[in-house]
Amino acid sequence: MGKLAKYNIFFYGLMGLPLGFLGLPLYIYIPKFYATNFDISLENIGLCVIFSRVLDTIQDPFIGWFFQKYADKRMLAIWICIPFLTLFWIALLNPQSYGTIYWFLISLMGVYFFYTVLIINYLTLAADLNIFHSGTITSLNGSREAFGLLGILCAAALPSILRNYYPDREVFQWIGYIFGGLILVSSLCLKRIQIPMHPGTRSFKFDWSFGLKNKPFRLLLVAFIFNTAAMGFSSSLVLFYIQDVLQEANHEGYFLAVYFLAGAAGTPLWVKLAQKFGKARAWRASILLSIVAFIVGYFLKSHDIIPFYLICLSTGFCLGADLALPPSLLVETIKDKGKSTFYFSLWQMISKLGIAVSSGFALLWLYGIGYRSGHMVHTIVEISFLYTFVPCMLKLLSFYTIGIFSKELT
Repeated sequence: MGKLAKYNIFFYGLMGLPLGFLGLPLYIYIPKFYATNFDISLENIGLCVIFSRVLDTIQDPFIGWFFQKYADKRMLAIWICIPFLTLFWIALLNPQSYGTIYWFLISLMGVYFFYTVLIINYLTLAADLNIFHSGTITSLNGSREAFGLLGILCAAALPSILRNYYPDREVFQWIGYIFGGLILVSSLCLKRIQIPMHPGTRSFKFDWSFGLKNKPFRLLLVAFIFNTAAMGFSSSLVLFYIQDVLQEANHEGYFLAVYFLAGAAGTPLWVKLAQKFGKARAWRASILLSIVAFIVGYFLKSHDIIPFYLICLSTGFCLGADLALPPSLLVETIKDKGKSTFYFSLWQMISKLGIAVSSGFALLWLYGIGYRSGHMVHTIVEISFLYTFVPCMLKLLSFYTIGIFSKELT
């Protein structure tokens, strides 16, 4: 078939805006929002995060398997997921005064489930479109990622802006309503695209043992787990670090915006470095740079705004390598290209599991040292240690494993 019209590429990518917008508050803002505004301990929040994320991780490959078999139901699944995801998201941001912990858990599980079904099918639409409009996959993915980054940046800066006009609880209510508006407009645009449906593979069997028998893939997976766990640990604690160590809560949105902007700017540079020096070497270099930045963060005191902006800039720059290089290395480990979908499904599952366990454990550890938001001065050193040195140790393990992986691959 002919070339896909540019406005259709725009309409496809636009859905990335609300999905990116939802992701940042979900992983970074929500635990702190519940911990500081409601009578819920970090212990219970951490356990809820671990349970819901592990459940989400387990269901991920099964959802992928189901829609591999029934790919012709992909658009129906998207239209069903959009209203339910919106309702659960608004519910999560509007907790009730009774049974708050159960409200948190059920809403979180609903958001994770419908988000997963939606994102798996939405991502696959690009491949479906590319079958009938050859050569458009790069443009479709670029459009989606650009809008996704815009959504992340909006979500990073919006709480700090809204706090100038509303109290904290109303800020997050507005974030819920804004998401609803964004996904409504995006879904109306997506509906305008004529998307040919793949009939599906009804005989497709669920089996991932072949991936675990692949030694380079196993080593890369271990390195990726350690690195993802470091990211999950630091992302769960960054707002507590900003509030209690730096005492600059009003800057939290701007810190995050700088971090993600640096990640976007750094991605093409890391790709060029990988082409010149090799993907594994470039990834290891980014890990060492982020370790140095995190170590500097341990020594910051209250109101050290400029040094922390520099840390956000350098760690965000390294994020570009974390986004671009591991998936590229994954492709090199896949021996049977016909099974690439399942390799990526297992990869995605492990990524979620690493974030789930590390982020939940970070909150449990914070609770274990006696932290209560804004009240426990003697835990400042511990917060700094958890936010900086624990991710460093995890990244060092990743650095070491990548070295073994690169030798095995060659």
